[in-house]
Amino acid sequence: MTDLKRKSKKLKTTVGPAVMSEDYSEPEYSYRLKIALETEELDKLDMEVKDFNIGDIITAEVQMEVVGINISDSLEGKEYNCVDLQIQGLDIT
Repeated sequence: MTDLKRKSKKLKTTVGPAVMSEDYSEPEYSYRLKIALETEELDKLDMEVKDFNIGDIITAEVQMEVVGINISDSLEGKEYNCVDLQIQGLDIT
């Protein structure tokens, strides 16, 4: 499996013409490689939010890390569930 980790980059933060002394590091993996399984997708997969833990590694055709879990209720009484998965590896054949 190909690791999609980014090369480490340090960026200087700027405020107006001055350069701040603090460095900013980009995340190890691109935010765009994440997918989110919401209530409808979880239902189709016959899974629930409680089946996941932050830091779990899930392998299918891609390798992903669970980086967020969200359970909330709306004013209409609907429950919203979301599991954020960070794609870390990918094989394309």
